[in-house]
Amino acid sequence: MYEEVKKQYPDVLRFGDTGDYVKILQYYLRVIGDYYDAVPIITVTGVYDEETQNAVISFQNIFSLAPDGITGELTWAAIFDAYYGILNSLPAEM
Repeated sequence: MYEEVKKQYPDVLRFGDTGDYVKILQYYLRVIGDYYDAVPIITVTGVYDEETQNAVISFQNIFSLAPDGITGELTWAAIFDAYYGILNSLPAEM
């Protein structure tokens, strides 16, 4: 499913948006926050709230993106790549 998410870029996500893509974004940010201290751990609610916006800004700062709190195409791609980079670095389960 998640590979399909990247292929089907959800368009711009921003404060006030709701839905499954926001949940996926929040989940990715939550995982990324486990590995990057500067990205706060957030709650997956499906609502692009202030907590989500602040996590996006933190992520954007770390990855040298415009820190506007909006998840546009470049930010979405960087979040997706960071998330899968983390997953690929984990040891395989036995």
